[in-house]
Amino acid sequence: LKTGISYSDAVISSSENFAARYADLPIADEFKSAFRMLGKRFVGIQPALDENRWNPVNDDYIQQSFDTTTFALKERNKAALQKRFNLPETTEPITITVFDEITEFRDNDELIQNVVLEDLLQEENCQFILCCDTLKPGPVLNNLAQNYPQQVSICMQPSEQDLHYLVAGSDAAVFSNEKRLTRSLPDACWRYGTVPVLGNTLENHADIIDATSENLMRNTANAFMYKNTLVGEMLPSMQRMARYYQRKGPWWKKLATHIMEQAAKNPQAAIQAAHQYLEYYQYAIDNPASNPDRK
Repeated sequence: LKTGISYSDAVISSSENFAARYADLPIADEFKSAFRMLGKRFVGIQPALDENRWNPVNDDYIQQSFDTTTFALKERNKAALQKRFNLPETTEPITITVFDEITEFRDNDELIQNVVLEDLLQEENCQFILCCDTLKPGPVLNNLAQNYPQQVSICMQPSEQDLHYLVAGSDAAVFSNEKRLTRSLPDACWRYGTVPVLGNTLENHADIIDATSENLMRNTANAFMYKNTLVGEMLPSMQRMARYYQRKGPWWKKLATHIMEQAAKNPQAAIQAAHQYLEYYQYAIDNPASNPDRK
């Protein structure tokens, strides 16, 4: 990776935050040095959601199409998701997909800790689908699935259809740390009314608004946020979300349809992102990097 960075005419990060704040992130110093040497050759471009791929109105992968006016139909996708992953088919628990690694080490503030999930499984009415890209789930995932067979299922190496089922059928989706996200899947979750749980390590995303009581009352919230993945920080955010889902009345629907409306506000986003890529591609052509071997 460091060699690729060194020899590139241009480097694009899919996270604008990463490009702007890489010096503050817990990555190796040699990578920080490699990024710093790129100068203007290193930029962040947030990829826009592909409306042809992610649209609940015409998604051929999911069980039931829906939009903000027919949001109740999302329940059919939840039932299809539960059936696909062998969980009890009921609307009562909040169904949460975890799109990231899970660790048993309690001092790791980067990855989601299994103690957070265990506490939620014992205290709240919830189901979890744990996604992993490995061929076989590790002992942490296996233990969770074995200890909570009615509440936990594992999705290994999700296919395209799996991803659409997960995004369309889940009530919420958890991502380990915002600074490591490409934002593609969180953006898809917003589009389908699936509330994301995101880290707020980098707080310069004006478009991500924490679901505090005040923001929920104003109908401006679009995510549940946490400072880090340590149990004392992440568990309260997850509990707040699970209990908000269980509230009587239209509150969860109001939150979910709001994030769907916000996600669909800029239909030109994909075109704008494409122009950014083209402009930077032209910059790389006009300003080729010198060969580091000749220095």
